[in-house]
Amino acid sequence: MQENEINPKVSVIIPTYNRAHLLERSMRSVLVQTFQDFELIVVDDGSSDNTSTVVKEFGDARVRYVRHKTNRGGAAARNTGINLAKGDFIAFQDSDDEWLSEKLEKQMSLLESCESHTGGVYCGFIKYNKSNTQYYPPANVQQKEGNLSLQILHGNFISTQTLLVRRECFKVVGCFDERLTRFQDWEMMIRLAQAFEFCIVDQPLLVVYSTSDSLTNNSYAGMEAYEIILEKHYRLLSRSPSVLADRLCNMGSLYCEHELVMKGRICFLKALKINPFSLTTWCLLTLSLLSNNKYRKIIGKLKALLRKNN
Repeated sequence: MQENEINPKVSVIIPTYNRAHLLERSMRSVLVQTFQDFELIVVDDGSSDNTSTVVKEFGDARVRYVRHKTNRGGAAARNTGINLAKGDFIAFQDSDDEWLSEKLEKQMSLLESCESHTGGVYCGFIKYNKSNTQYYPPANVQQKEGNLSLQILHGNFISTQTLLVRRECFKVVGCFDERLTRFQDWEMMIRLAQAFEFCIVDQPLLVVYSTSDSLTNNSYAGMEAYEIILEKHYRLLSRSPSVLADRLCNMGSLYCEHELVMKGRICFLKALKINPFSLTTWCLLTLSLLSNNKYRKIIGKLKALLRKNN
């Protein structure tokens, strides 16, 4: 057995749950990479479809398959992959997305040329849905590499499947927070960015497909996750009052969208105490006086308008 088969340089982790119809495309995009010194760990998070059959049909020695007996969530599946990983570097892929063939090669080349305090490299990506395509990170991200400890608090622009990280980083900051069903990548990046710097290959190296059953479309899960992150990192966010005010405003809007109006107004008032000149917060506080249906309709139209203009 060759040395790189025993100790691959990179461990690629794909968590998956009932995505057998999409998993083949995702796995194939990893296996055809121009950089080949890797293992691919597929973590089946308790699927009830033919996921195991799809994986086995590849017949590739680089593929390792592990299955959770029950569905534990994406964070737990990624943590299982991290704990099983043999590589010095860890990359993540999602079961419904597609890497371009040079993704790992370009990221590894950049990361190996960086200083030791650089924790990892991420890349740009194209997000595709039925109505349009968008490039990320968006143009309004003022700082894309280096010390991102403050920039990342404004909101996440580094999706998990864009990341290539030194495995030792997880020993420093810990693994994914398994309480979170959404925003796991943002919460992880908040911790990573406090301890390490990051570089970017600022070009699209993967395609992210928006699917109807994606967790990113679950707004209630988003509200719960946002609440956990805000509580967990409140002290850190407090170091930048303007950022904390924005996050409180976002939390307030999420509460109002889910008919928790009193909680929403409390968040708006806390945000205004920090930043009393925020027109956005005043507008949302005023809208919260409307019925829940009217609030959701107006916010929905505003979000659709923002997506169209971005």
